Amino acid sequence: MQKYTTISVKISKEEREEMRALNIKPSKLVRAAISERLKEERIKRLKSVRGRMDVIFQRLTSEDVTASIREDRDSG
Repeated sequence: MQKYTTISVKISKEEREEMRALNIKPSKLVRAAISERLKEERIKRLKSVRGRMDVIFQRLTSEDVTASIREDRDSG
């Protein structure tokens, strides 16, 4: 079961009234914004890791990879 926490955000009265007029639920909006931002940050971190790994993979030759695969097959 997930545990939840509460956050609080202050917005102007005008924004709140406009949200009501447009039938926008603030809790859904905030949840969606947080979820989207977390997704963006995860992607940014993965791209960074991939960039560091590319440097390592560029050093490997196809012969090294083939030899490693054959060695692994022979040991199992």
